[in-house]
Amino acid sequence: MLFFFTFYLIRIDLPFLFSDQVDLCQTKYLSPLSENLILFKNLIRNDNQIVDCIKNIIKEYFKKEIGYELAVKSHLYNLVVLLLRHYTDKLVTKKQLTFKVNNFERFYKVFDFIDSNYNKKISASTLSNIAHISTYYFCRTFKQMTGKTTTEYINEVRLKKSIELLKDGNMNITEIAINCGFNDVNYFSRLFKKRYGVSPTKFMC
Repeated sequence: MLFFFTFYLIRIDLPFLFSDQVDLCQTKYLSPLSENLILFKNLIRNDNQIVDCIKNIIKEYFKKEIGYELAVKSHLYNLVVLLLRHYTDKLVTKKQLTFKVNNFERFYKVFDFIDSNYNKKISASTLSNIAHISTYYFCRTFKQMTGKTTTEYINEVRLKKSIELLKDGNMNITEIAINCGFNDVNYFSRLFKKRYGVSPTKFMC
């Protein structure tokens, strides 16, 4: 007797779960996950909740009904919660968590400033002044909190904003790049393709 099995590989890009602004959930859970400060057990057996969650992700992905992206994202959040509660192998230390939460409160105005001024030139010194700390300490702490440099984080915000303009279709690629804070349209296109796997032009089609 022959048995046939279907195997699925679900690759989770953690930034897909990040919000446009760094919030407490991202600081406490998602960023530590992306930095390998939280590790899960390698083997999970006979957990119907996990199985159902994964089945729902697969079903939504292949059916692609209206709003399937939201459904996939919600099931991924649920999967992370289940793993955190039942299959955590290594946790960020209390000292590290306190450090992150305290800095989140200090950096809230920084993230808000970036979100409101992404279309302008933003320097690390400007951001460090908002946080009332030295530029060196700011850059080091920012990287520890977000897993990105200030430039990488700002570009990520700009790319997400560009998605909205590309979907509207009321501007050409150059106009969108400039409106999102990119002075070089070629640089914008390279970053966009690296992040989303397609060029801005193909995304608009």
